[in-house]
Amino acid sequence: MNREEIEIIVLGEKGCGKTNLIHRFLNESTETSPTLLTGLVAPVYSGKTVSSSDGQFSFKICDTTLDKKSRFLLPLFSRSGTIALVCYSTIQEDSYERARGIVKELKQSEPSPSHIILVGTMIDLSSARKVSLTEAEAFAKFEDISFIETSAESGTNIEELFALIANLTLQKDENSLKKSRSPKIKDQGPSFSSSVINILEEDLELDEEIETKIETKPEWEIDHQAKCCNNCGLTFTFFIRRHHCRKCGKIFCFKCSSNFIALPQVGLKDPQRVCSNCLDKIRATQ
Repeated sequence: MNREEIEIIVLGEKGCGKTNLIHRFLNESTETSPTLLTGLVAPVYSGKTVSSSDGQFSFKICDTTLDKKSRFLLPLFSRSGTIALVCYSTIQEDSYERARGIVKELKQSEPSPSHIILVGTMIDLSSARKVSLTEAEAFAKFEDISFIETSAESGTNIEELFALIANLTLQKDENSLKKSRSPKIKDQGPSFSSSVINILEEDLELDEEIETKIETKPEWEIDHQAKCCNNCGLTFTFFIRRHHCRKCGKIFCFKCSSNFIALPQVGLKDPQRVCSNCLDKIRATQ
């Protein structure tokens, strides 16, 4: 079984609820974790391992508080491959403004984290809310980062948050896999490019004829209608993700759709995810 080591740094002002969030995930409560280790700069949690059909995810979580005096330490946590959770309290405007500043600093740092997730906390205290959902969503969209609101007290969206982290990690691995499988084209220089342009211009009519022979892209199965994998029947959960086959459009688990192949018949020349059944059919015709 594949094992993903996921390093997470949790940032935010003191009192924003981030430590309770971590305790809720580790212990399913907000009590202090017995696995707390003391580090030189910040407390480091031993973490938690979660198993799913996609493999094992080992979450190593570092909780820290950065005040005005320790802002210079931020680059220490901004490492390539790290996922940064920037937390703020939905009932504290100052906490939100500090989180916005941390996000901007992380994005400008070199290297920057592989992913940044803006995390609102304490949504169970809705009557005391000071930061609106719409405002935080708009900021996250503008900065092109992920966003989620949580409650450590009620457990709302805690599991979903770490499922999101696992999904982002898998997407990064899938993109790396696609790049490694994509054919590398040797640069032939300007003369080669000019030749290609001339050929395309001369054979324009032929290109149009070929386009009419390209298959129509399949209609994708709707996510919420697929309760289990169309091949093995495995039930989908927060950690068992749905994956569409780009050839037939049906939904499968990771194991039954971990194949990548070009699909020129639907106009997709780069390697695409396909299910095992479609892969066998494609190879049978080659």
